[in-house]
Amino acid sequence: MKDRGGKTRTKPLAATANMMRIVAVIILMGFVACTEETPAKNAPDSLAGRPTQPAALWIFPGGEGPKMRLEFEPHGQARFSGGYEFLNPVRWSYDSSAQVLTLRMNGIDKGASLAFEDGVARGYALGFNRADSALMLRLGSKTTVLWIAGYNFERMPDTVSAVVPRGVTNTPPPSPDSLPLGYTLTDTTNWQTMMEDGQRAILRRGGVAIDTVDLNFGVAAVGVDSLVFLPVRTDTVPVTTTTPPWYESYPREHVFWTPTSRREFRELLPFFNAYFSSPTIPLESVIHYWGIQPHKPTNRLYAMRYNFRTAHLDSLFLNREDPLATDYRYHLGTPQVDSNEVSFGGVVVVDKTTWRVIRQNPPSN
Repeated sequence: MKDRGGKTRTKPLAATANMMRIVAVIILMGFVACTEETPAKNAPDSLAGRPTQPAALWIFPGGEGPKMRLEFEPHGQARFSGGYEFLNPVRWSYDSSAQVLTLRMNGIDKGASLAFEDGVARGYALGFNRADSALMLRLGSKTTVLWIAGYNFERMPDTVSAVVPRGVTNTPPPSPDSLPLGYTLTDTTNWQTMMEDGQRAILRRGGVAIDTVDLNFGVAAVGVDSLVFLPVRTDTVPVTTTTPPWYESYPREHVFWTPTSRREFRELLPFFNAYFSSPTIPLESVIHYWGIQPHKPTNRLYAMRYNFRTAHLDSLFLNREDPLATDYRYHLGTPQVDSNEVSFGGVVVVDKTTWRVIRQNPPSN
């Protein structure tokens, strides 16, 4: 059997008495492995040429099974889509000295374990640990495929945006010109919760992944080699109201980042609430946000302005309180900045020079 590149591929493995309990999805998909380029047997790289982490995106192009994706996120998270979702959530680690990638997967029963052990016996993987549900694979600079339960997932270039799932508009990421030299945004994909969705990309410095960031908020340079962004994470608890279950991904807490430090906004900015403060993307290193001071049984609201370069802070009580009794993170709305004034919720307008209220409009409701 020949694949698209003319390489010889083995036929799907025949079911045997010992493998009858392999999960139905794997049986239906079949087992396809490359005999000319066995991932486990790739020769180790020289020390200088060894990767520090896996490429962000690996794809099985389809054919003998559905098109599938394996996406690696910073901080040791990975996920399957298009197939093998029952193995999510996936945790990864990489030993660069040994060039061993370890994938710890969910939902591996005795039958699935036999499938992985068969792959080890055939030389497609380095090892499989039943106790940890951990698959060990060779990963070097010349590795172009990863064998996962019978399918070869092909490495995608990190400089190319990932394919966006059908039905979702591929909004262009922020212009590279807005990032400092040496920083890039790659591998655009989607995040989604029960209430909202958006797009994310991997922020890199010199090719090394820093974090997965929300593209709606974007990435802003606020100093020499200093960035502000909003990380996106994937939950480890599945949503079981659909078949198959899926995993929500969502923005977490805004971050002020330098090559030597990382601080969440709530640690840096007074009255900053990670869920409700709705900050603007910094312009000329200045950020505007809603200040929220708990004042039981409600919260006092402030107009806040902070300059990351000068560390200067302006605050102004808006003579307004709100219990914030909602799950909607955009309840207050992002402050709108004009040439001479800043509008908070379209109700209170603050002069940019004096940082005093100059106008209070009646609420729209």
